[in-house]
Amino acid sequence: MQSKIKIGCSGFPVAQKRYQEKFPLVELNQLFKKTPLDRTVEKWRRTASKGFEFIVCASETITHHASSASLLSTKSMTHHHHSGHFQDNAHVRQAFQKTIHMAETLASKVVIFKLPSNLTAHADNVGRLHQFFKAHPRHDKLFVWEPPHSWPHSLVEQLTTKLNLTPATNPLNARIKLNGPFRYFRLGNATQTKGIHQFTNWELDSIKKACDKPLCYVIFNNGPTAYEDALRFSKMTGTNTLTP
Repeated sequence: MQSKIKIGCSGFPVAQKRYQEKFPLVELNQLFKKTPLDRTVEKWRRTASKGFEFIVCASETITHHASSASLLSTKSMTHHHHSGHFQDNAHVRQAFQKTIHMAETLASKVVIFKLPSNLTAHADNVGRLHQFFKAHPRHDKLFVWEPPHSWPHSLVEQLTTKLNLTPATNPLNARIKLNGPFRYFRLGNATQTKGIHQFTNWELDSIKKACDKPLCYVIFNNGPTAYEDALRFSKMTGTNTLTP
């Protein structure tokens, strides 16, 4: 099967202009920690190269509990109590609306929800997750979720199917092989979606072989060598990095 492989990094590892000369997309993390001004978001879209794609990371007010360090440093105590873990309240709903507004402004196709690693697979957490994705409209966006590494594969597979989500996975982790309409590979360390790692040619070739869907996003989230590793992978796959 001929796959369209779309390669980029999580955040801008080099100056934005230099980055956009090489890659057709970026996983944008700015909204995750703090809501940028509308004029800032509009400038990102206006100054981006033609066809450049922004993947929006949903606000951590949706996903992360009040104990998150960044939430503790920026929110009121009242907001702390109502933040995160997909709670059904005004704070979380407003954060979702801001996320979608940013995605609309940037003409984004994909929104990723990064779940905290300490979120357990307790029935209450799973129930809130289920209710959240069933209740909120997609606005023609593709929703990707990054489940905690500790969650059972069977549960991840069940939620992925029931909620029409695409999981962010690392294809080098043989434990996780989930079906879906497209692939979203997020490369952290050698087996997970987060961490620091420099990929070998053998690992990059294995990732290439895992691109078995018509559309495959490959996002390098592996620290200082992400930019160079992404360039190497682009060369290996024969992907024209200047074409979205």
